[in-house]
Parts: sequence; C-alpha cells; structure tokens
Amino acid sequence: MYRLSNKEIQLDMLTLTALFLTLTAAMLIYITSKHQRFFSKPQPKRLAWVGVGLFVLALLTWLQVFAVTAAVFIWFFTSITLLISIPLSTLIIDRKALKCPP
Repeated sequence: MYRLSNKEIQLDMLTLTALFLTLTAAMLIYITSKHQRFFSKPQPKRLAWVGVGLFVLALLTWLQVFAVTAAVFIWFFTSITLLISIPLSTLIIDRKALKCPP
C-alpha cells in the first residue's frame, strides 16, 4: 500500500487552494458584470477588486507548487478557462430551465 508523504499532501492542498481561489475570483468578477445571470442586479464593483486580489493570491499559491513558468501558465490557463466557462454555463442552465430545444 502506497502512503502519501507530508510534502505530497501539502502540495495537493496547495493545488486545491489555488483552484478554489481562482474559481472564487472568477465568480466574483463575473457577478459584478452587468451581463451576469445569477442575480437580478449586478453586485457592487468592490467585489471585482476582491476577485482581482484573489487572482493574485491564486498566482502566489501556484508559485508555491510549481516552477515560475509552469505556475504562470497554469494560473493564466485556469483563469481564462473559468472566465469563459462560467458565463457559458449560465447559458446552458438557462436553456435547460426554459426547456428550449438546442
């Protein structure tokens, strides 16, 4: 039976933390947009600045896990992917709620 070392567990926790920070940051930035579909009105713009701060914290967390170039690439890739997929998922959810044909 293979046992994880403490260092491997720490790296896994840091990776999950970085992913959670990136997801939260993308959600905060999205809900402050006037085109968001989660709330009837956009949330205050202060939350967008909190989201930007969380993006920076996520980058710092990725830097703790990976080398600089890999960390910047992973941070950039996950940020862009989430900023695209969150609005796209709201369209899919709305279509299912309205029972519209594809």
